[in-house]
Amino acid sequence: MIARQLTVEDCQAVANLETQLFDGRFDKADLRAMLGKPAFYGAVVLAADMPTIIKAYCLAHIKSMQADIIAIGTEKTYQGCGFGRFMLQHVIAVAEH
Repeated sequence: MIARQLTVEDCQAVANLETQLFDGRFDKADLRAMLGKPAFYGAVVLAADMPTIIKAYCLAHIKSMQADIIAIGTEKTYQGCGFGRFMLQHVIAVAEH
């Protein structure tokens, strides 16, 4: 698995996962607004065989080696496969640097 930072182009796909998993707490506009905040950090994991498909994501506020998780989610068909654990480890690593 490889995580990369959330981009504006990812916002719709993450909003779709938010709807699938949590009845849409954050929509595309919310995510785009978060991207503009200095302490915000978002990350996604893409499907290895389809690099345009987001399998998991994490949204957090990071400052002073501390990460406050806003949301973390994994596409339902991939839950239980370690994506959530991987996302948490990634955000911790980002916060520690």
